[in-house]
Amino acid sequence: MSSAPETRQIFEYDHDETIALIQNLADELLSEIFSYLIDDKLLLCFVASQSKRLSELVRPLLARHVRFVTRSPSKSYQLFVRSLTESSLFASMVQDVILVWSQCTSATHDLNNELLERLPQLRSLRMEACWDDLRWKHDTADVVKYVFLRRLKCLSISYISRPKVPKLPRNRSYGDSNIIYLKLESGFHLPEDVLTEMLKYPRGLKTLITSLPGLDLPDNYFTPGSELSTPLSPIAVTRALESTKWSLVDLSLVDQNCIWPSHDRSRTGLSGNSERNGIAHLLPASLEEIEIVYGMDSAISPMPKEHETNQLYSNASGDMTPHCNWMLDLANAKGSGRLPALKKVALTECG
Repeated sequence: MSSAPETRQIFEYDHDETIALIQNLADELLSEIFSYLIDDKLLLCFVASQSKRLSELVRPLLARHVRFVTRSPSKSYQLFVRSLTESSLFASMVQDVILVWSQCTSATHDLNNELLERLPQLRSLRMEACWDDLRWKHDTADVVKYVFLRRLKCLSISYISRPKVPKLPRNRSYGDSNIIYLKLESGFHLPEDVLTEMLKYPRGLKTLITSLPGLDLPDNYFTPGSELSTPLSPIAVTRALESTKWSLVDLSLVDQNCIWPSHDRSRTGLSGNSERNGIAHLLPASLEEIEIVYGMDSAISPMPKEHETNQLYSNASGDMTPHCNWMLDLANAKGSGRLPALKKVALTECG
């Protein structure tokens, strides 16, 4: 089968001739061809307009992935919700939804609830904010209502910044959610209490991608020589991951675009802990893959920066710096039996 770009080129070369040719192909083959065009909605709409048969084949692809910027009830939004109300078949086609907040109001949440309650086959939900100031206005109570959506397997949330113990939906309790993939991005450090709270809901979470747990930072923290009085606690890590200790397979820890002055590594100074007992025993034994994603100025960067002059954290050899011994401990965890299922430890640098 051709790649997506090659498939688009075939259609763009001669629309009329291509449409005439594909009419003779079997439905199964056409569905596979159209799946390569899932990102080209305009082309799919053109194909759907050519005949009733092609429309019936293309409509499920057009409906499967939906993205809305929810400022106010726009005409397109209202039309979409009305279509869901009038056609249960159409509603059952939608599997993947992206909701983008541009205003954080109760009306926005009501709109989202109205939409999501009509999607019985929803598999994946991503929620994000497009204004920077919104990152301070979302808390766990704002998103917990989505965690228990029927059939929802994948949930990605941007800009959760405040821990707040929510009231659980009626007839729901911790461990009732079917989510197996959870991505928590905050733009800054994710409050530790938010991570702990969100991990209580899924019964069998397999993949977790999360920003580095952290705290709101005081102004004087950016003065050279200052450090936080509460470094990242290994005990807190274990407590947060307790509910996933039998199910979690993939863990990705992201320290990118976080407010973190380079002079302070106290938050991730885990070498002392690794020298005593290692840190692998703090993680779920079910883990198969661990990824650490770090930015240019990340405090958990395993390599010395060229501009660093502090010899405590850098050296001329280019080897891993001493404060990153805990990463080596992770890499050796399988052989020691502490993480028996471990297959991969990845360090990924983001520019």
